Amino acid sequence: MKRWPLRSRLAIWTAFFLTVELFVFGLASGILIFNEQLEAFREIRGDPTSPIVIRKEANELIVDTRNRLPDRIPGGSAGCGFRGLVDYATVPETFARCC
Repeated sequence: MKRWPLRSRLAIWTAFFLTVELFVFGLASGILIFNEQLEAFREIRGDPTSPIVIRKEANELIVDTRNRLPDRIPGGSAGCGFRGLVDYATVPETFARCC
């Protein structure tokens, strides 16, 4: 069997190591993200008054309100800087100053 040129061998080894590297880092990232998601879910399920649950519920309420009642909000659909209202849901004092 004929020996491959150095350029070809280098390209094959580089592709092999990059494949292994991407697989290892992809697997590690997947495991890390999965564990963080499980931890967040356990926190939400264990304490319904946690800040995560309150933020999630407030954002859902605002999105539902924005989608269903845009004409009934004071000032129309853009009332009180409505574009940033999701941020106001997490900081009630800011919302109170705005309106």
